[in-house]
Amino acid sequence: QSHKTVDLVQFIRALNIPNIGEETGRTLAYHYHSIDAIRQAKTPELTALQDIGAIVAQSIEDFFDREDVANYLAKLEQVGVTIKEPEAVGDAFKGKKFVVTGTLEHFSREGAKEAIRKLGGAVSTSVSKNTDFLVVGENPGSKLEKAKDLGVTVLSEDEFRTKLE
Repeated sequence: QSHKTVDLVQFIRALNIPNIGEETGRTLAYHYHSIDAIRQAKTPELTALQDIGAIVAQSIEDFFDREDVANYLAKLEQVGVTIKEPEAVGDAFKGKKFVVTGTLEHFSREGAKEAIRKLGGAVSTSVSKNTDFLVVGENPGSKLEKAKDLGVTVLSEDEFRTKLE
């Protein structure tokens, strides 16, 4: 009974949808807020989401079109499994892509990423021309240089914390 409530992000990851990793699962969860909404999403709207291309979108659509998947989800509902949506607290970072690097003093790296997601932002592991912000802690490594080369806005941990307020 104690395991009948599951977080949507964890649930998506547990489904083992082809081509879907942890970050894409989080993107889906924070955008759609329910497994039913994700099930109804079609490739054109999925590709509009950050970091979801045509192949990944088609994988999602194909997965949820399968009869065995529909039957499995129906059985989970019948036995009382509840899927809770991720807790969002705002959309201040909506449409913004962040990379976190280095050792942060006030956050674990995962804690900083979760704070970004709760405000509607997306998190990536590598800096690219599509990155909006690089949050840097101590010993940031090569990501800082790449961000500077690409003109990405670099935020210290204190600047990042100010944006969270």
